[in-house]
Amino acid sequence: MQTVRLELPATPPFSFEKTLLFIRTAYARPYERVPAREQVVGDTLRRVVSVSGRPLLFEVEAAGDAAVTVTLYAERLDDALIAAAADRVRFYLGLDDDLEPLYKRADPVFKSVLERLHGYHMVKVLTPFEAACWAMVQQRTPNAFAHKTMARFAAAFGGTLTVGGRTYTAFPEAGAMLENPQARVLAATNNTRKTERMLSLIE
Repeated sequence: MQTVRLELPATPPFSFEKTLLFIRTAYARPYERVPAREQVVGDTLRRVVSVSGRPLLFEVEAAGDAAVTVTLYAERLDDALIAAAADRVRFYLGLDDDLEPLYKRADPVFKSVLERLHGYHMVKVLTPFEAACWAMVQQRTPNAFAHKTMARFAAAFGGTLTVGGRTYTAFPEAGAMLENPQARVLAATNNTRKTERMLSLIE
């Protein structure tokens, strides 16, 4: 296992504490009963992502008022993988988002929200393919079942990485879902119409 530690600046104002609060409430809990993809422990965020078919775990912690420290774990790290991982972390945590235009244009009613969430940068879906899958899976589907379907996709197709005795499962890239996709996607969705749409998306 190889590791690399990076420091990534954020566009101020930035509050990693509010980032963790959002992830704890909106993201972490639906995956507690399946192989872990995302986990908040204390003040540390752990998340696994698949890059060019290789699972990579990143740990994120606050580093002052406008930066985060990121530790990367993978079986093999090279410059291209490190750059791609840093790009994903920056996008996922919205580190480059400039909040000042929003703050300047806020009306008096919305300013109370901004005060409560001051420095929160919007957390995004980690990859475009995962976002597209979410959009498809959630159509006319209860939220809890959509979470379980996404978890089944990860378990069926995603790569795994074990760090510190815990196994993390990455949401798959599209290419990883091309092997015997119809039966496996149908098993994950339990819906023939969504299976057809998902196969078109994968292709």
